[in-house]
Amino acid sequence: MTGAGTDALLEVEGLAVEFATAQGWARVVDDVSFTIGHGETLGLLGESGCGKSVTSLAVMGLLPPRSSRIAAGSIRLAGRELRGLSESQLSDVRGNLVSMIFQEPMTSLDPAFRVGEQISSVLRRHRGTSRSGARERAVELLDLVGIPDAAQRVDDYPHTFSGGMRQRVMIAIALACEPDLLIADEPTTALDVTVQKQILELLADLQDRLGMGVLFVTHDMGVISQISDRVVVMYAGQVVEQASTEEVFWHPQHPYTEGLLACLPAEHGRERLRGIPGLVPGPLDLPGGCRFHPRCHHARAGLCDVTPPGLDEVHSGHRARCLLARDLELRGIS
Repeated sequence: MTGAGTDALLEVEGLAVEFATAQGWARVVDDVSFTIGHGETLGLLGESGCGKSVTSLAVMGLLPPRSSRIAAGSIRLAGRELRGLSESQLSDVRGNLVSMIFQEPMTSLDPAFRVGEQISSVLRRHRGTSRSGARERAVELLDLVGIPDAAQRVDDYPHTFSGGMRQRVMIAIALACEPDLLIADEPTTALDVTVQKQILELLADLQDRLGMGVLFVTHDMGVISQISDRVVVMYAGQVVEQASTEEVFWHPQHPYTEGLLACLPAEHGRERLRGIPGLVPGPLDLPGGCRFHPRCHHARAGLCDVTPPGLDEVHSGHRARCLLARDLELRGIS
């Protein structure tokens, strides 16, 4: 497990994010910490509403300024503190040292501009590349991400591309300046399994070539198992488990992780999926004690509903936010 220090590319420590509501400030990300090393892929996993995307937007400095705030914590990229930078300073970092692939490429790409222009604008902004040089590099990038006939397609508009090809264009934009860190927020959502496999293989290949650190945000356990070196599991705004991918899948230490794994179909396809009852609580409706206890069939009355658990090391390099972690025998993948 990569630790905090000079070898870490990204260090997020004690991050807390709040959003303004009619009832006051609501904390949607609470005391989140993790690191990513050079060339490492960290999977950020959890159901919708767990705080994964808000965490990634906080790292990018893209939280809405008037309705949200970072209430606590530190975000360091290669040792440089990003929290507190001005918008001008952040704009020098975004798209240059750290880039992001967003969930929905059709809404992230500007329909009024050709894809080549959208790639070129990043190069001209951060590298000072000439117009002709940026266009030439845009063609190279489209070819790199597997767009056929890149020299012709560079002048096409986003609506002429399929969903998978638009996602490839988004990856080309994100990689234009060869960033140290790539944040991929649900990059395979709404893609069919064949295209999904192609995108994952593309990202893995590009990471090997460029040596990037990758923060891969998803709710898909199958994707996480394929692409991540380590996994951070989030629930209701908190990290509930953190370990290597192999440890999380084979030896989960939190009942929520066990529930997520139970949602995976077995290879023989005959066992009924168990699922997790209930819903993720909203930031204004958090239960007392452990936030997962109302949905947890291991919960003990008088303990789990009263005492908030810490994120403790259960085994070497394996942390879990569960009061019963050392007493439970949880089921991993079979």
